[in-house]
Amino acid sequence: VLLARYRREGYAHAEVTIEALTGAAADQAPARPDVTGRPPGRLRFRVDEGPKVTIGEVRFLGNRSFAADPVFGFIGADDYLLRDSAMEGKPGRGLLSGAAFSREVVEEDLDRLRLFYRQRGFLDATVDLVDTVFTADRSVVDLIYVVVEGPRYRVRSLRIEHVDGVGAPLATPPLHELAALQAVTTVAAGEFYDGEKLQRDVQAILDYYGKRGHPPQSFPGMDRVQGGCRVLPPVETYTVANEVDIVLRVSEGVPKDLRDVIVRGTRFTRDRVIRRRFRVQPGERIDMVDVKRSQRLIEQTGYFNDPATQQGPRLQLEPVPGDPAAVDVAVDVKDGSTGSFNWGIGGSTGQGLIGRIEFTKNNFDVWKPPSSINPITGLGEIVRNEAFHGGGQRLEMLASPGSRFSTYTVAWSEPDVFVQHLDTWELRLAGRKRIQRLPDGYTSDTIGGEVALSHNFSDEINAGVGVRHDTVTVESLAIDATRLAFDAEGQTELRGVRMFGRYRDYDDVMRPTSGVEFSASVELVGGPLGGEESLTKFTQSANVFVRLRENEAGHATVLHLAGLFGLAEAFGGSDDVFLTERFYMGGTNLRGFDFRRAGPKQFDRPYGGEAIVTGTAEVIFPLVATRVPGEVRDREVLRWLLFTDVGMLGLDLDDPTFGEVRLASGIGFRIELPFFQIPIAIDLGWPWRYEQSDDRRQLWFTMGQR
Repeated sequence: VLLARYRREGYAHAEVTIEALTGAAADQAPARPDVTGRPPGRLRFRVDEGPKVTIGEVRFLGNRSFAADPVFGFIGADDYLLRDSAMEGKPGRGLLSGAAFSREVVEEDLDRLRLFYRQRGFLDATVDLVDTVFTADRSVVDLIYVVVEGPRYRVRSLRIEHVDGVGAPLATPPLHELAALQAVTTVAAGEFYDGEKLQRDVQAILDYYGKRGHPPQSFPGMDRVQGGCRVLPPVETYTVANEVDIVLRVSEGVPKDLRDVIVRGTRFTRDRVIRRRFRVQPGERIDMVDVKRSQRLIEQTGYFNDPATQQGPRLQLEPVPGDPAAVDVAVDVKDGSTGSFNWGIGGSTGQGLIGRIEFTKNNFDVWKPPSSINPITGLGEIVRNEAFHGGGQRLEMLASPGSRFSTYTVAWSEPDVFVQHLDTWELRLAGRKRIQRLPDGYTSDTIGGEVALSHNFSDEINAGVGVRHDTVTVESLAIDATRLAFDAEGQTELRGVRMFGRYRDYDDVMRPTSGVEFSASVELVGGPLGGEESLTKFTQSANVFVRLRENEAGHATVLHLAGLFGLAEAFGGSDDVFLTERFYMGGTNLRGFDFRRAGPKQFDRPYGGEAIVTGTAEVIFPLVATRVPGEVRDREVLRWLLFTDVGMLGLDLDDPTFGEVRLASGIGFRIELPFFQIPIAIDLGWPWRYEQSDDRRQLWFTMGQR
């Protein structure tokens, strides 16, 4: 056991010998007789560790279809042996040492490489380690693999059969026709064999049945429930023409109804906070697609985490005694820490240095104060989640002073203000103070608040109305400030009502890899509401995420498309849209251009516009991921992307300035340090369509801002 442990950790030359001690050496410590009365012997384990061996270079011979490594070891859109086969024995890269050398890991890597080839249609491929070359001091070893790829097989046919629970042909008519199952599969005759695509088709069949009340046999708890749905391992028949016939055997099982949702393990969180994440209701045919989605929604709250096991929420099905056609869904959760206090310093090329002190309390409950006015007792209850906890509300307090931007906010939201469980109403109260000291020839200071009430028509659709009141002070004007800045000088009251709506369907709200979001808002400021400025403002935005591919670790390459359209118009006694309500372009919404410095200007200072259109297309590639304690999935800490941004900003829709198109393309990196909560964005853009008056900036950098 000792020797295996040493060699697993890279001590390939380690030796362990055992010596029986006699004489004085055996008497160094008192010997306790065993149950027979005989004194025990004494042993010495002598370990010669030798040098720790790391992997230097990994070479492949015979790999005609796949390169060993992309440029720099990670950048590349194709499949590569060292990166995409999930090998653990990685070579050294530059100043970084390679992985520890272990013959056990090498054997495991050989299996991974063979599977890599098989999954891509090389069903006869062999991979062998043919040589290990050690350096003189035996601390570094080069590995040489030989690959014999063989032919790449194509699919000749894919057939689906219904079978019973033991795999025998079905004696009775199936519940679902074969044509419906064929319609959800994507493997087609004539294409190369693709193991991953075949597994996706298996999952598509299980999802088809799961949506219609057939729980898969592999779902937690189904080992105690009869009648689970299964897709048996594919039967593959190979021909001399390097083709393969595939048969998928489906055991439908028995459809189930949901009797109840049972919440277990939580001490302080109200049951309704968990239950409102479920769209499947008791008494209905169970929809397993919605069950799995409900689990993701519960995970994404971040409310639950077992401190001992670091395990998140767990769902499993439970049998209902006496009713084989029904099941219960059990939700096992442990209350986790939902309060966070973060601080740091960030900044960007456009917004300067920014300090940040933030307190966020998720799963807050304003109606659950401490039981005692004693501050020590009350603080203890808050720390133990016995007070101000468990209601599913959110409290945010932020102080972010900066050299150019300073923001101070307090916000509270209740996602189910009328306790309706489904189709809930959300109430949000917020107060804010925002100071801008931009090099635009003036300083603005806005203080105000907003009350918003919105209705969740479903998990995807939300619409509501909000009212705000802001007091804006514009001062410290430069002699060459724009006419709009001089018109806004002093204190101005803004009062508005806003209607908004959103459709959002993401696989993961925090880090989406597929899905869409469309939002729109229309706002009336002033007019019958009073205040000193009158205008209307309409904005519409869209985000589309498309998962292009997924690596062996489950991290996706994603296409992200985004667009924004905005239109503002003054009316009544206002000649122009007020200074702080105008649209600006450059920096965050148009990389390759300086912050707010693309578009109409006056005296070389940004004038803003009343009409804007921007668009973004970017492909995001995973680079490095790590497991964060308390989280269910790996978190990507380093990604890179290619982007193209386009934008138009005009004084109004009919003004010639709105027809001046800006375009820029570039490369970027996204870094998120999970333990320090400091997201970093670095973008390098090259404008290739611009106006001479635009201020261009190739490097755009932000730190500490999402």
